[in-house]
Amino acid sequence: MKKRLSLLCLVFIIISSNCYGVAAESEFATRGKVLEMILTAADAYNEEIEASDIMKGDGDGNLRKNDPVRRVEAMAMLSRAFPNLPAPTEYQLTIGNFGNEFTDLPDWAVSDLANLRQAGIIAGYPDGRLGVDDNVTEEQMELLIRRIWAYLGSNLKDNFYMTQNKQWLDTTTLSAADLSVGTFYDVSQVTSQQLETVIMEMVEGDWKEDTKEQRVKDFYTAAADVNARNGQGIKPIQVPLQRIDEAKSLSELLYVHAYICEATGNINILGMFSDVDIKSGASYVAYVSGMSGILEKAYFETEDPTAKEAYLNLVSDTLELGGESAKDADAHAAMMYEMEREIALASLDLKDYYDFEKTYARYEFREFANLLDGNVPWFLITPWDKGGFFVLTDEGRVLKTIEFLKEENLETIKSYLKFWLLQDSASLLSQDMQQPYIDFVKAMYDVEIPLDPKGNAVSLVQTYLPECLEEDYAKRFCSPEIKEKATALVNQLKDDFKIRLERADWLSVTTRNNAIEKLDHMIVNVAYPKEFYDIFEGVTFDGDLFANATVIKSFYAYVSQEMIGEKTDHTLWPMYCYTVNAAYMPNYNSITIPAGILQAPFYDEDAKEEENLAGIGVVIGHEITHAFDSSGADYDKNGAYHSWWTEQDRTVFEEKCKKVELLYDGVEISNHAKCDGELTLSENIADLGGMASALDVMKTLDAPDYQLFFTHYATVWRQYSRQNYVNYLAENDVHSPEFLRVNHVVKNFGEFYDAFDIQPGDGMYLPPEERITIW
Repeated sequence: MKKRLSLLCLVFIIISSNCYGVAAESEFATRGKVLEMILTAADAYNEEIEASDIMKGDGDGNLRKNDPVRRVEAMAMLSRAFPNLPAPTEYQLTIGNFGNEFTDLPDWAVSDLANLRQAGIIAGYPDGRLGVDDNVTEEQMELLIRRIWAYLGSNLKDNFYMTQNKQWLDTTTLSAADLSVGTFYDVSQVTSQQLETVIMEMVEGDWKEDTKEQRVKDFYTAAADVNARNGQGIKPIQVPLQRIDEAKSLSELLYVHAYICEATGNINILGMFSDVDIKSGASYVAYVSGMSGILEKAYFETEDPTAKEAYLNLVSDTLELGGESAKDADAHAAMMYEMEREIALASLDLKDYYDFEKTYARYEFREFANLLDGNVPWFLITPWDKGGFFVLTDEGRVLKTIEFLKEENLETIKSYLKFWLLQDSASLLSQDMQQPYIDFVKAMYDVEIPLDPKGNAVSLVQTYLPECLEEDYAKRFCSPEIKEKATALVNQLKDDFKIRLERADWLSVTTRNNAIEKLDHMIVNVAYPKEFYDIFEGVTFDGDLFANATVIKSFYAYVSQEMIGEKTDHTLWPMYCYTVNAAYMPNYNSITIPAGILQAPFYDEDAKEEENLAGIGVVIGHEITHAFDSSGADYDKNGAYHSWWTEQDRTVFEEKCKKVELLYDGVEISNHAKCDGELTLSENIADLGGMASALDVMKTLDAPDYQLFFTHYATVWRQYSRQNYVNYLAENDVHSPEFLRVNHVVKNFGEFYDAFDIQPGDGMYLPPEERITIW
């Protein structure tokens, strides 16, 4: 039945395509069209279903197929086609709409819609109405149908991700401490245990002085001594807190602040740091990012009451632990909130950070100093003046920060400096100092962070002494053979990408040659660096955790300042070798595939080649593609922001990118959030490129098993997150949610259709003319 009805659907689309593009939302579906859609959708789930089971006509038998259908009628028809939806699992409770008591639901529909309501499939208006008399559109019906397919997860042809991962999603639960679980979480947990093994072997061994092992042992011992830390309280920062309080003017306060930054290694109020010049890629420059913030811009734009209350409690409780009265702490928290709100609203949107023109505002030293208008002591910025200029990463945010640095805001700035000194030091002080942040996370995400002395000590070692762990981790958990095989796979995927560039017939010879040259110059970092360095040689630690951490932070701050003006060191890795992730760095034109991600299920020496290609193969291809995505394509072979495109080729490329954006934009993530196609564009392009490259390598295998490849790919990307975290990611993560990283990727490749016999009418079907290939 499904194949027959799908032809009718195709005819309908062809004959109505002209007006559909103009007023899709205003065109209501007819009763006959809704019946057709439901029969097609239910075919694989309820083979015995007939039209008469779904649509009830008038007493005279008139089905009125050409009439518009009301929302309540359409939902009743859908419920009859899927009459036995199971009770929702814990996972399904996070993505559906539950607990709705619709005020306008007629008595006859209560039982008819009970099936959909208990499954969380339907939602109404904010005022509590379902909108029973509103006419329904085809788009709304398709959305409801896709929700049911996802809910059932029993037919991979309709929802590949949900079907492949159904058992895992149905049986996985989140502990009180879990924000999200999935493959990355599992591998990260394994890596954490591996690092703990490395650390504890150092802690329990006997070592010579001035060795990395002894430094780890001493630092861990101080971190694990909870009694000593609790006995100290906030004593290690008591003097700087007092000096902040005693400042009589803004100038005096910022002098104190500059002293504190120099003594502790903390970042200053202007948010200054050094990194590679994203314009030239040739040297390190000083960047200015503005005041640090607690909440993202979106929370202020929506005036989220939960976030505001959590913010105020975090700041107030922290300041109170720092010695303020409850009354003063509350007042200062409110003042800080208003300041941060104004600064956040003046900041760039998250998607703007991919736009070079919006994130690179160059100011010569004198020009920037004049902005400060005498309110900020020059010596707060002179340590960062080795290059003669500053780059503002978010001009609006920085200028609004400077605007607040005035005498009338003295008390607010004091509160800000005290809060961040307390917050940045919390993990190094008494345990009670961590409670405000624990409460904040609980309020925002309903997650309980455990106070585990040993676990916290291990985590602090990883945070402050990562370079001391890398060599031992690599030797113990990533053999030279793994590094060699992974490197060979990277080179194979690079070679394939070159072929893809050569056959991209939409590129001119000039652009193609430049693209290939960039690919040839790409630096490849795999598993672990060739050499390891003990950067803390000559440094010893004692039993004072805060003092130990301060030595380390001050060292990094000094190095950061000294790097300014120096040539870019392309041998530096952007992440530690045990990181469970991978990266492309446009200013280095490098990809990094650390040892941490060279573990099952991403990579396993004992796995089949199809599984490794579906795991780490796609990841590698993803990172290579980033060099040619919507933002990476702006950088040349040397990592400089410099166009290597002809104008015509760039126009075609942007048109292709726009198609990717539209494919993802507005797709429902849960019944509470949608995907932002513009925000996630670069990552979606990389996902598509990674899959294309891995599939090319699949063709080189003897009798490749494509079903194994795709099912393993779906397993690798499974994830289950709390509902409020899903909503947060929808607005703040540049990656699409996991089910889209599977479903929306595989449906663009013919190998997937062949492997699982995907046909028109199936939920996973995308017409050939709509499938996207950029590279």
